[in-house]
Amino acid sequence: ISIGTEESVLDANEKRSREYERQARANDEYFSKEYSEEWLKQQRMYRAGTLEQQEWVLENRRGYQQDFDVLKEGSTQLIATISIEHPLRDILLQARTAILDKLCALAGMDQQSAEDIKTSPIWLPDFATIPPRDLHITLCLPRRWRVREADENAAVAYNEAVAAALAEVAGGHEMFTIEVDRLALERDGSLMVLFRTVGPATAQRSSVVNTASFPEPAGRLMDRGSSSPDPITALRSEIIAEFMRRNLTHSQWTGQGNSNIKRATIINSVGGAADGYIHCSLGRLAIGPKYLLKQVPLQDLNLLIRDWSCRLSGRRMRVRGFKLTEMTGTGVSGRKNPLGSFCWWEQDISLAPPAALTQNLHAQLL
Repeated sequence: ISIGTEESVLDANEKRSREYERQARANDEYFSKEYSEEWLKQQRMYRAGTLEQQEWVLENRRGYQQDFDVLKEGSTQLIATISIEHPLRDILLQARTAILDKLCALAGMDQQSAEDIKTSPIWLPDFATIPPRDLHITLCLPRRWRVREADENAAVAYNEAVAAALAEVAGGHEMFTIEVDRLALERDGSLMVLFRTVGPATAQRSSVVNTASFPEPAGRLMDRGSSSPDPITALRSEIIAEFMRRNLTHSQWTGQGNSNIKRATIINSVGGAADGYIHCSLGRLAIGPKYLLKQVPLQDLNLLIRDWSCRLSGRRMRVRGFKLTEMTGTGVSGRKNPLGSFCWWEQDISLAPPAALTQNLHAQLL
């Protein structure tokens, strides 16, 4: 979602919603047609003896498991995340539990048997769902997976330099609010919460919004149609600028020069098409036909997801800051999913508190 650094909350959210809707239509089309066709094709191959179902599915499940493995032992990743906080976290966990329970019921099994990689009709391993305290929105990735420096002091020094750069930027940005747009099941099985931003309640409403159509109290919907700059895009953009100003991208490479800057993780993870996307993953479900021993009516599951999407839409969370974490690959079941639960190093970074008037108005909304 390509959103300019100066685009308003209104314009940015219109772009987000269009992209979210495009993805939703593509996912619906896949699950309603292509998904069943893939399953039937595999069944024909099983009957013809081209594939042995048990062995084929087990092989694919092991490949799925490897996607959660760190490629090199001792690798870590530096990531800046916005933690999902109470009470939003609680209701997201309720939604996830209900969806997993429904999936198990459709397959005729319980959650405990769903963890058996060899015999479960649908395989739902524990490492594929993110622990509650680690639910997050990725702000940016200063450094992707690589083997940690042998020199502990050098590793910590780099982390602290990144933290100082992020703190410098954060000090010039006020706390802001995000709002759930929808809950979505992607074709790869990712269960995603998609967000939009909210402008300051005191900000001027964009002239595009017809105020006569919104009889609610002042500030309630004005912030959705705000002409203020989109807060998360502005924050991400300044992080990039500060990161490059301090030459922190050079520290990630043995070589020097612009070609290396263009390859820098932080550019690829924040700039371009990724800068407007705001999501929290609740987990990734192994629901592709090649992972199943039994066909599951996913249209029933999608109905439940749509129901929860309606319940969640409009739920808000105040973003007061973010966390910089050097995460490891030794999380749940020894895999790389969790953040704070299994990390080498972490530091909290606060955004600037808003003016008193703005703070009071937001308190009324939350």
